[in-house]
Amino acid sequence: TPSDHIADLEAIRNHLGREQIHLLGHSFGGMVAMSYLDQYPSHVASMILLGTGVSDPEVMQRSGERLGSRIAELQRAGIIPDPIPQTSCSEKFAAVLPAYLADPKSAPPAPMLRRKCDGSRRSAVLNAFIHTPYAKGVMTSTAPVLAMFGDHDPFGAGSALHVRLEPEHRH
Repeated sequence: TPSDHIADLEAIRNHLGREQIHLLGHSFGGMVAMSYLDQYPSHVASMILLGTGVSDPEVMQRSGERLGSRIAELQRAGIIPDPIPQTSCSEKFAAVLPAYLADPKSAPPAPMLRRKCDGSRRSAVLNAFIHTPYAKGVMTSTAPVLAMFGDHDPFGAGSALHVRLEPEHRH
């Protein structure tokens, strides 16, 4: 659950004996980092977010639609099979993997092809993060935050406006 991820980060901070920690979150990890910042703003010294998801169902839906459009475009170009194989989660992931790459014609990194799907509740946890709005911790934190979004990110930079954490733009 989201609270489990946040508790894990807090346990790591306590184990290290640090008053504050520096966080780096990419994609889903950025959602974990922002949720930790929201709950423990005084424990975050700084944070870097790379192409992060956010706690906003509308923004995340638009990001998913952008990925879906990219997959459809790559299907029309013959790079992704149409229809996408449904025999296994791993096969489906391997088929759509080119949509996640800046150059969809390049060979995916081998570790990405070794990804195994399991029966975890990954989607349910992601959904819980998306539907859990940030509270006052994100708004009161004085930690410096660097948020980066690439022009070729398959989900787009829609989250970028939502992640503006300057006092006058915090969400």
